[in-house]
Amino acid sequence: METTGCRLFGVDLHDEGVAAANRAAQERGLADRARFVCVDARKTLPVDAGSFDAAICIDSINHMYERSTVLREWRRVLRPSGRVLFTDPITVTGLPPQGGDDPAWWCDGRVRLHPAGPRPATAGGGWLR
Repeated sequence: METTGCRLFGVDLHDEGVAAANRAAQERGLADRARFVCVDARKTLPVDAGSFDAAICIDSINHMYERSTVLREWRRVLRPSGRVLFTDPITVTGLPPQGGDDPAWWCDGRVRLHPAGPRPATAGGGWLR
């Protein structure tokens, strides 16, 4: 953020986390470009559709039981050319067993899962290139 000039919108479920993030942004002189709010990330985010170029979720999607809803919401807030990056510290072997959600349904078919470690981002599909 400091070197790219980008803007940041962050969410956390806990007031303390939001307060600490806003305080850190203020201390670094980034408060005009960084905004953190207390929101349940499993719900509709308080932003307009197509607001973001990217969405990043590090090691917390495993706490979001309605993942299909979460991923559809990410798709809503991203611009058409937007990208998403998420890591899941629990699921490392691919899709859930029969009865799990269909990833094509999550985000207009634009999600590609890469089990068993990183894969080249050239897999296509619209989310990652």
